[in-house]
Amino acid sequence: AATGLRGNASDVYVMNVMVSAHPYWVPVFEGFKQAASAMGCEVAFSGTPEYDITKQIASFEQDLAKGPKGILLHPMQADPFIDPINRAVESGVAVVTFAADSPKSKRISYVTSDNLAEAKYAAEEIAGLLGGKGEYAVLENPGQSNHDLRVTAFIDYMTANYPEMKWVGRQASNQDS
Repeated sequence: AATGLRGNASDVYVMNVMVSAHPYWVPVFEGFKQAASAMGCEVAFSGTPEYDITKQIASFEQDLAKGPKGILLHPMQADPFIDPINRAVESGVAVVTFAADSPKSKRISYVTSDNLAEAKYAAEEIAGLLGGKGEYAVLENPGQSNHDLRVTAFIDYMTANYPEMKWVGRQASNQDS
């Protein structure tokens, strides 16, 4: 931290997510806070507690109005965020998407995990637990780029590698456990 990448103590970076009350975000934001501490800047957490694209965009706009140095964004859906991200970048606020993307926007970077590897891992685990035979269904968040990719890759992998496993359907859960 003493000689590496440094920010200014007055720089604030915001993490904006969908379903902000979900416990998944606790360790994710903790990592964000640790990185900010190492670089000497401040962070804030925001988003919307509901799985609602309109409310997440509104929270993003509220974050932008506070003048942060940058926003780390997990967009619920790609296309509705194009214009808000573009306005943010054009106003001088750096926007990086993570886990889910808005590839047609002017975001400066996209950080994600390997969704194909995750789909394969999940398929192997489920097939292993069921002895390669049985039925399975998929719960998903349609329109969320990382889920769309992971779900499609999961179903394709199961179909190709476990012919005795029957896919019986998929249902939008929209983060409602």
